[in-house]
Amino acid sequence: MVGPCVYEPPADRDSYLRKNVLKLASTLSVLRSEGTHASGIDRLLARVPSTLRFIALIMVLLLCSLAKNMAFVWVLLAIELALLCTRPAKTIAQIIAPALVATLVAAIVNLPAAIFFGQTSAPIRVASKMLVNLLFVGSYAKTTTPEDLLSGLSHLGLPATVTLTIDLTLRDLILIGSEAETLSEALELRSVGKNTQKTEGVAGILGMCFLRAERHARQQAEAMRLRGFDGTVAKRQSFSLSAHALVYMLIMACVPILFFYLEAAL
Repeated sequence: MVGPCVYEPPADRDSYLRKNVLKLASTLSVLRSEGTHASGIDRLLARVPSTLRFIALIMVLLLCSLAKNMAFVWVLLAIELALLCTRPAKTIAQIIAPALVATLVAAIVNLPAAIFFGQTSAPIRVASKMLVNLLFVGSYAKTTTPEDLLSGLSHLGLPATVTLTIDLTLRDLILIGSEAETLSEALELRSVGKNTQKTEGVAGILGMCFLRAERHARQQAEAMRLRGFDGTVAKRQSFSLSAHALVYMLIMACVPILFFYLEAAL
């Protein structure tokens, strides 16, 4: 009597599909981010208008890049590390990991300056400034939603039409990205046995995403026309300075004072 036939498909390497799904998921998590306000400091910062926080970020990045006295960079690093200690371990890892990778690359790129031109401090200076800037940018990105960022840019004089275009683009990227993630998962689940034509599956996903993007754009244009959109975009209302904003402005005013004091100490 013949026993039941058991089919064992040949093993195949499908890591490229898993990597694509994970990459899409991580990218979409950033676009869908609603801001991480897990710590008390983050909740206080969330009450400060995003325009002020964006201006403060640009100021810190600029001063850190222009600093000749590394004491100013070390002070900024100490402040950022103290703020990181108030956040959950997962958030800390998400902020520090890319910053450390970029810092290592910056140090390696500047090694020839130390070896051949005698600029022994160049790798340390550039890597330190890179680390501080990326930590501040990562913290800002983790506590600011794309909507808050667009609102801040509009208050800084960005045309309303440009803000609307970026906003709609982000929303469409989330929709198309979600569909691409679903299609990639479906392709992975249906991939049984050894597949020697992997590029066809990826090409099919890209083609479907293109068709659905075109359909989304057409439906969006029709919906805007039916709702009476004539191309005029109302400007966002200006923000009011609250007590939290005033305290934040006072604290950030100390940063350039510290910068000029330490630079004069050289």
